[in-house]
Amino acid sequence: MNAKVLLVDDEPAVLKCLSAALTRFGYTVTAVSTGRAALEELGRERFDLVVTDFRMPDFLGDAVVDAIRAHRPETAILLITGFIDELPQHLRAGPEAVQVLAKPFSLASLRSAMDAILRRSTALLI
Repeated sequence: MNAKVLLVDDEPAVLKCLSAALTRFGYTVTAVSTGRAALEELGRERFDLVVTDFRMPDFLGDAVVDAIRAHRPETAILLITGFIDELPQHLRAGPEAVQVLAKPFSLASLRSAMDAILRRSTALLI
């Protein structure tokens, strides 16, 4: 699947590893280390999927999710976090819920989650 993915994580080693893996999986990846940089990229370019960490120093992932929904509602979202208990309720359940992948996760489970999200979002466009 040759989807355009915006990857957001404030941990440099995680960002580098995930970016390399997603590129090997065939995705076109733009990797940024802050929520602010993610919002700037979203203002410049359209992405099929945003994979974002939840807990970052400048923005929490829910601020990134809210901005995506406000400006690019067609963009699919995968939230990755080691702090599932800290996720706001509206991101965990109900019509505003997003797909969440708990850290630590395997690259296979990341790829599976991304592929499923992209298949669903493509089906919605048809």
